[in-house]
Amino acid sequence: FFNNGAYDDETTVAADNDDNGFDEQAAIEDAARNNVQGTNPMLGSTSITAPNYVPANTALNSQATPPSGFDTTATYAGAFAPNGTNWTTGWSSFPAN
Repeated sequence: FFNNGAYDDETTVAADNDDNGFDEQAAIEDAARNNVQGTNPMLGSTSITAPNYVPANTALNSQATPPSGFDTTATYAGAFAPNGTNWTTGWSSFPAN
């Protein structure tokens, strides 16, 4: 889904990639972190001018309860609850230019 190269450049050590040995791929794929891999979130729209990032895939539900101090009802992966409210409506705009 993402195909953004989050850890594509981890085979070389370059001056601009000095993270003291932190293994991004291992962190992302660590099952204890409850990351969801290989699941299409079924976004409403990825349009540049009218995006809807609210997922329809309920497989993103049932994540771990966030720790105290966070919204403990947010037991889903990502910023938007599956089939939930697009909380960016009304304060975000996505102009073409």
